[in-house]
Amino acid sequence: MEEIHAAGGKAVAVQADVSDFDSVKAMVARTEETLGTVGVLVNNAGNMGANPTPDLRRPFWETGPDVWQHIIGSTSTACSTASARWYPA
Repeated sequence: MEEIHAAGGKAVAVQADVSDFDSVKAMVARTEETLGTVGVLVNNAGNMGANPTPDLRRPFWETGPDVWQHIIGSTSTACSTASARWYPA
């Protein structure tokens, strides 16, 4: 972010659990407080965590719904929540 600021740009880093609706709402609020209106949204969430469990390292067909929910939460749910919050009325 230092390079962005040095070049005259604006940036903010916000940590959020993108699978959690309230966490996304807080992320949106913090972003808008710092940057103002958001004109472009890039949904780029999705990960297995910094230290994935052995189940998350296995192919999905070798796991079950409890593992899938983690993946769905950080991808589909995150994109839907962020998009719904920032979609222009």
